[in-house]
Amino acid sequence: MKEQIQAILAEEVPNAFTRINEVTSWGKPFHIITIAASDFEISGVRGQYSARVDLRLDEDLTLTVARTAMGGQKIYRNPRKEDPKEFYLALGSEKVPFRKPKKAEENVLRAVRKFAVNWREIVGSVIDEMRHHDQIDYKLAITK
Repeated sequence: MKEQIQAILAEEVPNAFTRINEVTSWGKPFHIITIAASDFEISGVRGQYSARVDLRLDEDLTLTVARTAMGGQKIYRNPRKEDPKEFYLALGSEKVPFRKPKKAEENVLRAVRKFAVNWREIVGSVIDEMRHHDQIDYKLAITK
């Protein structure tokens, strides 16, 4: 299934940085599927990529949003100072829509594809508000 997911990511976000890591936690193996705008590590911090989102795929085909310190479901951007809710914030964010699929291979693959498409659309909609334009070409990252 890892190869199928890699093929989907290569098709939907061919210029973005993608990675599938095999991880074991508390004796249970699972995969972390990462999509980011580039492999440029912000401030030299390992794993801190711009527009990074992560999914977690367990052995029983449970696909969820990975709750990680540097990824997850939100894309961080500059705050909109005209919005009173964001006026005092250091970062604003956009949530990438995700719906947990049933535990069947075709449903999981469809959900990964939809998440990649949603990521591409969200980054495209806030591209001018993203940080690190001098190091990252966001337009290239979302080009299919």
